[in-house]
Amino acid sequence: MTPKHDPASGSIVWAVDRSILDPQVSSSLCAMLDACDFAGEEYQDVRYPNPTYVLEPSASFSSLGSLLPSGSTGATGSFDRLVAVNGSKQGWHLFAENQGSFDDRVVSGSITYVGPVV
Repeated sequence: MTPKHDPASGSIVWAVDRSILDPQVSSSLCAMLDACDFAGEEYQDVRYPNPTYVLEPSASFSSLGSLLPSGSTGATGSFDRLVAVNGSKQGWHLFAENQGSFDDRVVSGSITYVGPVV
């Protein structure tokens, strides 16, 4: 997780919209990843060379994250997907996203389903 998506950074105003992870998700993230306690799917984003992974934690959370609009410290909405990407500048990091927004990108062809993560 990068500072941009860390719930502890929720009081910092950013110039762009961003998602922050739910504090409960953030605090259990390392244990979940170490134990492979999630289901996952691999996607390929046409804009980036590295794969994108959608992770569904085995544990039940009321929300995986929220949106912080640009210029705001007030979280809105509830996100229901964890997305892991390997960026060229930030390396591996996770963020929360809305399933509808992600599915729209799949339908538009900007992201292609590769298969399950085993």
